[in-house]
Formats: sequence, structure tokens, C-alpha cells
Amino acid sequence: MIDKVKHIQGLFDENLPLGEFVIINSIWLTLMGLRTNGDLDLLLSSKLWKERFSDKPKSLSFGIPGPFERRLRVHSIDSGPYGKLVGVKDNDDVVYNHRIILEGLPLVKPSLYFQYKVNRFLVMDQAMSKIPKWKKNIFLQGKNKKLISKWEKDNNDFKLIRSYFSSDRSKRENLSHITNEQWGLDDEFLLPYII
Repeated sequence: MIDKVKHIQGLFDENLPLGEFVIINSIWLTLMGLRTNGDLDLLLSSKLWKERFSDKPKSLSFGIPGPFERRLRVHSIDSGPYGKLVGVKDNDDVVYNHRIILEGLPLVKPSLYFQYKVNRFLVMDQAMSKIPKWKKNIFLQGKNKKLISKWEKDNNDFKLIRSYFSSDRSKRENLSHITNEQWGLDDEFLLPYII
């Protein structure tokens, strides 16, 4: 399954210690067979950040230097959204305690990815509600183009996720060992978006 993930070889080439990071975001959609990931997003432990990336500002995301710099993206250790999710203390808590090992690679639990995605969608949905309908026309979007595009992408992703769970593929495929709790299927906040 991991061979379906774009830029995975670049991550292998970096030889990061497996216990000190998790892969986050759209890798889950790729593994679920819903769509291909664009880049590969990582969340690092504070230990790994100090050892390998201490020259980077903790408040900003960055690309891992090298040939995959635009494709291997590291989220901020201070201001990234995962450390602020419900049930999480900080980024280290995510890296060490909210992970799933799949084919030897550490991934954030899908429930946290879905929580991040729902939170982002709700913020965008609020902003979208303030845009007049006529400004949502593809030719009139102007400064709203990026927001509208992201909102549409996330809205479509939720449709794909609901389709995935309604078809029960999660119980039949290579991800069948993931529990309902890890998926977030017992989380009332997530349910309207994922099933």
C-alpha cells in the first residue's frame, strides 16, 4: 500500500528516525484509495527538530532541504494545528502517542487527521458564508479563489470519505486492523463528516 504514496522514496532517503515523526494529512486519502496525495506532510518530535532542524524557525513550516524540498513538508512545531486538537497536549504527544504503524511507517491516527480536516473546513465554511453567491462564480472569485478552491477540495474529500465508510471498504481492505476509535467512528464531532 505504501508504494501508492507519492514522494515516499524521498522520505526513505532522508532516513529520519521512525520513532520521532509521524506522517500526517492526505496520505490517509491515498491509503484509503480515494485520491493521490500532493505532497508528504510530516510532524516532528521536538527531539528530532533539535537534532536535525534547529536552524529552522519553530513557528513556520518548511520543506526538508534537498531534491524533495517542495514535496516533503514539515509542519510547525509551535503553531501547527495538530498540537492544538482535542485530546492532544502538543506535537510530541501526537508523535509519540497518537500514531499507527503501517508497513513500518508511522502515521498519525486517521481520527486526528479527520479532526484537523473538519476544524479547517468549519473555519473555511464560516468564511464562505460571508461571500456573496455571485462572487463564487469561477470568473468572479478574485481574492476568494484560493479559499473557494480549498473549500471545494475539502468538501469533495468528505464525500469520498463518507463513500469509503458507507461501502464498508475499511473492513475489507488492508486497513481492516484499524479500530473504530482510531478511525474516529466513535467521535460524535466527526460522524457527520465521515459517515
